[in-house]
This record gives sequence, structure tokens and C-alpha cells, in this order.
Amino acid sequence: MWEKQAMLKARFVAGDAEFASRMLDELQECIYAAPPTDEDLKELYRIRKRMEIEIAGEDRGRYNMKHGRGGLVDVEFTVQILQLKFGRAMPYIRKSNTLEAIEKLKESHAISESDYLILKDAYRFYRLLENRIRIVQNRAEGEIVKDSPELLALAKRLGYKGDDAGAKLLEDYLGHAAKARNLYERVIGVKESESQNQVDS
Repeated sequence: MWEKQAMLKARFVAGDAEFASRMLDELQECIYAAPPTDEDLKELYRIRKRMEIEIAGEDRGRYNMKHGRGGLVDVEFTVQILQLKFGRAMPYIRKSNTLEAIEKLKESHAISESDYLILKDAYRFYRLLENRIRIVQNRAEGEIVKDSPELLALAKRLGYKGDDAGAKLLEDYLGHAAKARNLYERVIGVKESESQNQVDS
């Protein structure tokens, strides 16, 4: 299932366009042949959890907006799982671009208006944040550190005002992260306690 999820982003880049089109059509048939099973979803949850532990390395006051809990990857996993669940019956949601996929999921009523806003707003916020982090920090990819000089500089670049600009940015980030994680867990249908043994193994 992990391989199918990864191939959702496949697209034509160069070479024989006609051949690529045929290959992509066949790939789509394979990806969307059947929706993910409960076991498939538990495996995806286990993979996501390992990313948090092994890549994000979060602790108190240190966050990773890409790989951390409720971060960009949670948004992308949520969208991709929804595509895998409904893509066979709804071919028009099969978009490699995440924002386009979010729009199509809303249009198809696969998600509610409130869930659509959670995904869209978090994705846009994270992409903007990711772009600015590259400019102002020499830290690990996507890392946000509470009360750090870089956080204040990052906040100012994003248009936050005042001496507490860093705190305001962090509050907004944590708000998006909490909503994104809640939605991700609802969509994947796996709770942390259910998968802990698999993650530890």
C-alpha cells in the first residue's frame, strides 16, 4: 500500500508523451484497483509514525512542520488516503497536485466543508512556512524552535508584528497541527494505542 501511495504523485516529465500516457493509465488502474483494507491503513499509520520518530525528532518546544505531528506530511497522507479510498469510484479526484486534490475531494463531497478548510488552510500555511524557513534558518529541514531568534525572524518575514511575533506564529502553527492530526486520525481510522505495538516492533 505504501508503494501505491507513493505512486499517486507520478506524472509525465520527459520522453515519449504517448508512451508515458499509456503507462500512467495502467498505473492508475493498479493504484485504484481496490480501496485500502484496515490492515493497509494500519501499515500506513505505522510508516507515518516512524517518520515522526526517526526524522522529525520533536521534543518539548522543538517542532518539525514537515514530518512532525500534525505537520505537512499529515495533510498529504490524509489527502492521499482519501484518494485511495474513493479514487476508484471518483476518477476526478485522482490529482497529483495536493491542492487540486483537496478541491476535488470537496467538490465530490468526499470531505465536509470544515475538513476541506482544515486541509486547504494547513497546506497553504505549511508551504509558506516551509519557503520562509529555508531563508532564515540553518536548522534541520522544517524545524521550529520555541523562543529562538530564528522563530522571531521567521515570524517577521511572514508579516507577524510586535515583540511576541514568534509566539503568535507558533500558536498558529500548533493550531493547524492539532486540527490536521485530528483529521488525519479520523480519516485513517487508526488510533495511536492501536498501532503502538507495530511501531515499536
